[in-house]
Amino acid sequence: MAPPTPSFCSDHAVNSREWMEELLRTRAQVREVYPHQPELAMHINAGEDVFCVAGTSMGKTLALHEKGTALMIVPTKVLVEQQADVASRRGLRALAINQDTVRNTRLTGRDLFKELEAGDDIRIAVMTPAMLNEADMKALLRRPSFINSVRWLSIDEAHLVGHDGIFQSGYISLLNMRVRLNSSVIWAAATATATPVEALSMAAALGFHPNKYINARYSVDRPNLKFIPRILQHPTSNGQFLDYSFIIPFDLVDIKQIPETIVFAVFLPTTSNAETSSKNFLTAFYLLHFPTGTKSFARTTASCHLRNANS
Repeated sequence: MAPPTPSFCSDHAVNSREWMEELLRTRAQVREVYPHQPELAMHINAGEDVFCVAGTSMGKTLALHEKGTALMIVPTKVLVEQQADVASRRGLRALAINQDTVRNTRLTGRDLFKELEAGDDIRIAVMTPAMLNEADMKALLRRPSFINSVRWLSIDEAHLVGHDGIFQSGYISLLNMRVRLNSSVIWAAATATATPVEALSMAAALGFHPNKYINARYSVDRPNLKFIPRILQHPTSNGQFLDYSFIIPFDLVDIKQIPETIVFAVFLPTTSNAETSSKNFLTAFYLLHFPTGTKSFARTTASCHLRNANS
């Protein structure tokens, strides 16, 4: 099937790097185009599947400029609504489809599934893997007219297919979409969390055919992220965490002066004595610190100490 005529006009040759950069800046409203973005978009626009590993916020935006339907898969309902909002603000007709939005829109007389099927434009349906198996969506996927309109399947947080947890089974089930969608559908998956070996196994688990997709890998380094290990100087059993007092300003007059901070702990067994059944644990407390006025991690401090599990 021949690709539709591009709806984006430019002085540059269609699908050239210059043409794609202009498309990303004007249509996708990407302020800062990373060097790899046009390259990935050119592969997708040429009909090639892509599995991309790139750092968080390092430019995995897809440029959709031809008429058709894109199915975007994300792990949670919150991300469904966030991604749909981002796409809408970039001029695309995006529908957040989860149980809440389906129920709420029906109360106002709208049917999101009919809206997704209707139209002759670019439309994006953002949903979790579970929604693909809901009755209304399954019915839609059985209609030839809708199936023929689907041109892209985008999978965000693709590493979840290989990670034990509540999201894994849903992501594994995406493999079934290979037989439910036309073979001409372009698949694009993205993650910031995969080693080169893991990326290969994740791609296979999602149904990417070996040697028939672009295995793209870019730096996942975050220059504004610091990892600073140090030994705890105070006990943590009293719940005071005195080692983290530095995040509270000495001149504190308002609780809002305390930067947003996440603290979580990981307990790692380091030794085991079969005779005494005693174990030592390395307790690693990770502090994710967001300085005022920033939206990205500026410092990560890992504080560790060794304690006996029986004490």
